[in-house]
Amino acid sequence: MEKTLPQCFVDSFLRVRYAETDSMGIVYHTNYLVWMEVGRTDYFRQMGFTYRDLENQYKLFTPLIEVNCRYLAPAVYDDEILVRTYVKQFNRRLVRFGYEIYRVNENYKLCEGESAHLVVDRERKRSSFPEKVLSAFQKHIYNRKDEASEC
Repeated sequence: MEKTLPQCFVDSFLRVRYAETDSMGIVYHTNYLVWMEVGRTDYFRQMGFTYRDLENQYKLFTPLIEVNCRYLAPAVYDDEILVRTYVKQFNRRLVRFGYEIYRVNENYKLCEGESAHLVVDRERKRSSFPEKVLSAFQKHIYNRKDEASEC
């Protein structure tokens, strides 16, 4: 049985742009996946790293190997959006992020999802996070204020 990690959230805020909507004025479904990427990027930054650091310093990449998105309600043009990102699972070779996406003014959940990312080297062969990155994940997840908090 897999151990449940504490939900240490990193919050990202954005506003729906007109270009992200379809002809009905509703956010096109693939944009939620883009917003999840914003959340992942901000999560790494909160830990003190960037994807660029991972690629340039460690020559490692984290390709997407699985994604799941459950749509609960639509977002529309000019909505302020909150993307809450947390780590659901991690080890040396894989990290799985969870996401909750809200309309800010109503605190209404629009979407929930997750993505899994494998660690690979430049030759696209399986690799491992270096100890420094693993330590940053552990510190970020376990050194928090309470069980479901911002970090």
